Amino acid sequence: MKKSLKTKSHSDSQRNRRPQRRSQVRSRCYFDDKGLEPSQVGEDILVRFLTRRGKIRSKERSGLCAYHQRALARAIKRGRNLGTIPYRIVA
Repeated sequence: MKKSLKTKSHSDSQRNRRPQRRSQVRSRCYFDDKGLEPSQVGEDILVRFLTRRGKIRSKERSGLCAYHQRALARAIKRGRNLGTIPYRIVA
């Protein structure tokens, strides 16, 4: 004996979802364009690459190349330890 399964239509599940906001993705590396290194810039620029919760944005979201993404992570972690960059951004 098989049980009959009631399936939801695809449109019902999509109606209840909230629209997702996507952050804008850069196509070029910020530091390559400006000719800078992440260790040379101020905290205000480094904070741009953090989420509201204080996490470091991924390479896909920030648009940085792999070299500068690793350097950015080091600079942010160094700034957190020195106390110049907050661990969590309060908005």
